[in-house]
Amino acid sequence: LDPRDPFTAFFLETLQRRQGEGFDAGGWLSPAGNAVARIAVFSPETTECAEAQSLTRTYRPDVLETLRNAKGLADDPALGFRAFLPLPRGSEITPERLVFEVTLSNGAVRFFENRDASKLL
Repeated sequence: LDPRDPFTAFFLETLQRRQGEGFDAGGWLSPAGNAVARIAVFSPETTECAEAQSLTRTYRPDVLETLRNAKGLADDPALGFRAFLPLPRGSEITPERLVFEVTLSNGAVRFFENRDASKLL
């Protein structure tokens, strides 16, 4: 980890199945703004890997307040996200785990594992 990189975190809060297509997902993600270049998701159960589509950032002042002293947040409360995860085989089952790859605009890559995916469906 490069200490010059901004604080990076990913938290999946909602997951809604689109049968045969994938999932609509939501949660929060740091850093905000253009500091995130790409989000990809991997389903260990189906071995599917895909780039998140239709990624939109939403204002999350609650997250900003909690993380106020984290490096690289500035005062941008657009820490929330909504995205479509195109995992057609994954949508046919109830996945236990999803692994997210967050690529920062400086090229740094961070991985986050969600072991509660089945509880969100």
